[in-house]
Amino acid sequence: MIRTLVGVLGALSALVPDKIVKLFEKLTIANPSEGTVRGWVGPAIRSEGVLIAAISLLNG
Repeated sequence: MIRTLVGVLGALSALVPDKIVKLFEKLTIANPSEGTVRGWVGPAIRSEGVLIAAISLLNG
């Protein structure tokens, strides 16, 4: 059950990394509009999501 949930969350982060960044900026930074996101953050989150989803859903 937990493995499936983690896999779905990994797939979600692979599909919409920009929304994940905005969510965490809103939760952690006092003024999210003042922060800057580096160009490698989106692809890194997407890669991490694919890796987590693959490991979780393929009985890893």
